[in-house]
Amino acid sequence: SADQFEEVLAAVLEVASTEVTLRKIGEEIKKTTRRVNALEQVVIPRIRGEIRFIRDVLEQRAREDVFRLKRIKKKLEAKASGAA
Repeated sequence: SADQFEEVLAAVLEVASTEVTLRKIGEEIKKTTRRVNALEQVVIPRIRGEIRFIRDVLEQRAREDVFRLKRIKKKLEAKASGAA
């Protein structure tokens, strides 16, 4: 009877240990899920918006550079034709 009690006690302790481990894993899964949701719902959209903004600024600067270069070219051509 004492041997059976010890076996049952050992089994109960093992089950309790497994339950604690599973609870810890469950908590970590919840934390990870919250982080993933934060990334998907907040961080990634914000970064995409920043990328769009940077791309727009760079495109605008490129257009301004082209316009500036055309204006400089016209001035140089006007000087060259005036000097000739």
